[in-house]
Amino acid sequence: MTLNIARDVHEGLHLSRHILVVTVGAGASANTMMLKVGEGLKAAGIDFYIPSADAKNLPAGKNPNRFWLDGSVTITTIHRAKGNEADVVYVVGLDEVARAEGDIQVRNQLTSCSPP
Repeated sequence: MTLNIARDVHEGLHLSRHILVVTVGAGASANTMMLKVGEGLKAAGIDFYIPSADAKNLPAGKNPNRFWLDGSVTITTIHRAKGNEADVVYVVGLDEVARAEGDIQVRNQLTSCSPP
C-alpha cells in the first residue's frame, strides 16, 4: 500500500484530501491497525494523520473537529470516515472482517465502503 500511495503522489495526488486510508474491523483492532499503517507510511517517508491528533505522525488526540491535516495521509476508522471523500481510498483490514464474519456489526462495515 505504501508503494501505491507513493505512486499516487508521484502522479499528482496530494496527501491531504486526495488520499484516505480506512481501517475496518472490531473495536480496538481497527485502532491498532491505524497505528500499524501509520508506522509503515512513516517508514516510507510519508506523513500520516489520525483524526483528532495534535500533529502529524501521532496517535489520536483531543482535537475532535479536525479530519484532514495538510501534507499528511489521513488514516481513520470506517465510522469516522463517513461523510469525508477522497480521490483514492485504501481499505485495510478486510481479513479482520473475514475472521469475524459472524459479527453482523463488523460485516456491516463493508456496506459503508460500497459506492452508492
